[in-house]
Amino acid sequence: MNKKFSITKTIDFDKLDREIDEYMMQTGETNLCICMHIDTARAIYNALPVEFITPSLQENCKGSIGYWEGYQMLTDNNLEFGEIEIRRPKCEHEWYKVGSVAGTKARYTVFVCSKCGKQETRKQIFNKKDGTYKIYVLDDDT
Repeated sequence: MNKKFSITKTIDFDKLDREIDEYMMQTGETNLCICMHIDTARAIYNALPVEFITPSLQENCKGSIGYWEGYQMLTDNNLEFGEIEIRRPKCEHEWYKVGSVAGTKARYTVFVCSKCGKQETRKQIFNKKDGTYKIYVLDDDT
């Protein structure tokens, strides 16, 4: 579940913190990233006192641009100026097998990601003619 909101009238740091807290309470998610237009990121950095701005925040306003309250900040120029979107970060899955069932024509195997908990069922069909397997992901919801 993603959540979008705007902080355009002024850079409202309190609203940003409230929205993050509300998102976590509603979804139970604690692993999240904060996405914004690059100009919004620049406005946030310009509004911060100088001691809070690190060289990486000023110079690398592309892709990953730093952290807010420990959460990764990313640029997404599909968002409007002032618009913030809280998202679950993409997971680079590390799959482990939790079970499988063999049928007469196919084998079904269930895998779970050890990082994010996503479950995926794969159907494996053996081709007797050429001795190869075809694997189909049945419930990929990425």
